[in-house]
Amino acid sequence: MNSKLIDYHIHPGYSVDAEGCIRDFVLRAIEMRLSSICFTTHVDLNHARKVWDLFMKMNGEYVRFDYDIMSYYIDDVKNNTEEFKDRIDIKCGVEISYGHHFEDLISDLLDSFDFDFVLGAVHCLDNVSITASKEAFGYFSGTSSRELCEKYYKSLYSLVDSGLFKTVAHIDCYKKYGLAYYGPGILEAHHGLLSPVLKLMGEKGVGFEINTSAIRKGHKEFYPSNQIIKEAFRFGVNLHSIGSDAHKPEQVGFMIEKAFDLASDIGFKIRRIDQ
Repeated sequence: MNSKLIDYHIHPGYSVDAEGCIRDFVLRAIEMRLSSICFTTHVDLNHARKVWDLFMKMNGEYVRFDYDIMSYYIDDVKNNTEEFKDRIDIKCGVEISYGHHFEDLISDLLDSFDFDFVLGAVHCLDNVSITASKEAFGYFSGTSSRELCEKYYKSLYSLVDSGLFKTVAHIDCYKKYGLAYYGPGILEAHHGLLSPVLKLMGEKGVGFEINTSAIRKGHKEFYPSNQIIKEAFRFGVNLHSIGSDAHKPEQVGFMIEKAFDLASDIGFKIRRIDQ
């Protein structure tokens, strides 16, 4: 076990776009000699996207999201936590897609369950997923790279200002498919938009994660980019976690050590690993 390495962004088979049972992810984490992991199944509560979202998976079958299946997921994680307590620390959390128009639903969920860790993420703009290939390119076709970033950072500012989250997931995730569509200009399109968000994060004590999955998508840097990570440090924003965004057991621990080394070189230490 490596005493410092954690992976706090893991999607088990309860997420609609993931596969694998909790146990298989745990065994992979042990194999990777991680000291601690956190499961962060997707939660999407946007009723404007009820045809696509508002689902989880249970035993491989798509089911409508409700609090019963959330309880089942939590119990599954807890059972594995107990079984493997002498080999690895296991936490139970969620990654919640944010939208201003359903903040009340997010608040109710967080009041109803005692999660170990919560990631807040902007996945959608104008109720269209910019992190799903089937939707992103159509959205990009009617939006300039600057307009995309303006909308993204406005939504991210609202997420931070909401007070619902302590940790922001994969800042600059729009580059996931945006780089292929817009070209390298997308990597600079955020200039002048990022600073107000980072300033607010520093003031409110909202931290961020380094998410290594961008490398799996062919990018040269993590989410967020090295430049944004350095800017976050300059604004006094805390690094709360590092995660692989694994959607299959074999992805657990992906480039985690390299992310730790990058964070350390910049001057970060992980400040808090709770909600």
